[in-house]
Parts: sequence; structure tokens; C-alpha cells
Amino acid sequence: MRIRRWLDKAAARTAPKSLLGQAITYALGQWPILITFLEDGHLEVDNNRAENAIRPFVVGRKNFLFSGSPKGAETSALL
Repeated sequence: MRIRRWLDKAAARTAPKSLLGQAITYALGQWPILITFLEDGHLEVDNNRAENAIRPFVVGRKNFLFSGSPKGAETSALL
């Protein structure tokens, strides 16, 4: 792929500790995952479904911090 060739060339002439160098290193490290995603049409672009599924638990966890007492926390958890 042209992007991979560009990344390889740019990596050779970019300082690894620069922001661009770090971005190139990251992209090359994630390359196998990117290729898997692009080759498999069943994979989703984002993880919105998973995040939406766990959102009630995350919101609840934050709210439970302010329960005030063990009995209040237990009541909140039951609700």
C-alpha cells in the first residue's frame, strides 16, 4: 500500500522522538490491526455499541460515589 511505503520512508528520515516520528512509530505499530480491520468487512469502525451497553454501569458507578453511607449505596445499587 502507498501509505505503508510512505510511513516506511518517513520513518527513516524523521527523528523518532519528534511528534511526527512518534505518530509514524505508532501507525507502524498498529499496522497489522489496521490491515485486519480493512480486510474484514464485518468489523465496525467504532465501538459505540459496546460503549453504549456499559454506559449505565459507568454512570451508576460515578453516582454511587456520593451515596453518603453504606446503606445509601446499597439502596442505590438495588435501584
